[in-house]
Amino acid sequence: MDVGGGNGCVSLALQYTGFKVILLENGSEGTLNARKRGIRDILHTSFQDTGFPENPVDSIGLFDVLEHIEDDQEFLRPAANAMKKESRLYITVPAHMYL
Repeated sequence: MDVGGGNGCVSLALQYTGFKVILLENGSEGTLNARKRGIRDILHTSFQDTGFPENPVDSIGLFDVLEHIEDDQEFLRPAANAMKKESRLYITVPAHMYL
């Protein structure tokens, strides 16, 4: 699951390499652009509002998302509950403040 994946750049790359990807994006413009790019599975909602049962997700990616979240620990709490026991959480953040 690509959480906060915007226009779907990372989701598209993962999809092309054979991964089953779900893009989760709460912005309308991002979800429309992702659909135009060819992302197959898109959820237009916030992660906190998905209502997933516990442990359905194999892995979650937050690619240049966490730096936009004021309370990152509170944001990550639903991610921990949604992930299977042996799942992985992938996080990237910009290397420089201007990014």
